[in-house]
Parts: sequence; structure tokens; C-alpha cells
Amino acid sequence: QALLAQWDWTSDGKGPADALAELLARDANTANYTRKPLPDPKEALKIAVARLNDNFGKVDVPLGEIQRLQRGSVDLPMFGGTDTLRATSRWDKDTPKGRGRVRHGDSFTMLVAWDKAGKVQSRSIQPYGAATNRPDSPHYTDQMQMFVDQKFKPVHFDRAALLANAKRAYRVN
Repeated sequence: QALLAQWDWTSDGKGPADALAELLARDANTANYTRKPLPDPKEALKIAVARLNDNFGKVDVPLGEIQRLQRGSVDLPMFGGTDTLRATSRWDKDTPKGRGRVRHGDSFTMLVAWDKAGKVQSRSIQPYGAATNRPDSPHYTDQMQMFVDQKFKPVHFDRAALLANAKRAYRVN
């Protein structure tokens, strides 16, 4: 309870209580979303503490140790939380070493701005990959590290920028 009282409500991976708080919030949010009874807080805390102690030997585990962004052979720490920016609303449970693979949350994010002349500038990120069902594609995991690093890639709207940055050009019939 003392550790949980220190939580800063950010789930940014910097606070010592982020992992414990997210374990509790995830299960409560799932119950609420599916209109099931909320877990008993004392029992939920006991279960979360036991999970952390059993798998990591401590309770103040860094969030990135238990919450993972995994696709193919890429395995990265994932920050964010339940109903937050960089949402991680669903994890696979009971994965090896007490970790949870994020399988649902924020996906495509795009920022768009226009200057005074009306020229558009845009950046985007797709943390789970743009080729979601094609593991052999170079785009299956190509944006994961950028997402973890909290970076975006440019989106090219004007023809000259698009052609200058295209990997290939082809006609779809």
C-alpha cells in the first residue's frame, strides 16, 4: 500500500509504483468494461504483490519489465497504461517470466498541422506494425522502436516529398 500511494498516475515507466498500479488498474478496468463485478481491492493487491514477488523477487519492478511490446523476435519495454495516452488496455496473461505482452491499446497515432500558407505537416506512428498479419514484411516491426522511444515518422502529403521518400513506385491494377 505504501508503494502504491507513491504512484504518480503517469505509467511512464519512471515511477517505482507504475507496474503495481497497472496490474491493479488493468484487471479493474477489464471487469468494469465487461460489466463484471470489480475485484476486491485487498485481494487484488495481494495477487499483484505475489505475482511481482514470485517473478521478480520484489514489488517495485520497472513497468517496462512486466509490460512488453512483442512482435516476432522484437521484444521491447512498453510504457503507458490503462485509459491513458499510449494506452495498453489488454495484455496476454501468464506469459514467461511474469511479463505481459501488450496486445491491444493505442495503435495508429497521427499529428497534423498547417502553417499560415496552408502547407500541411504531419507525423505518425503505428506501434504494432503496419503489416499486422505479414511477419515477413519489413513493416511488421519497423515502427516499434520509434514508438518505445516516443518518436514519430514523417507523413508526406505533397507529391514532391512523397516521390523523394518513396522506396518504390508501382501501379495497382
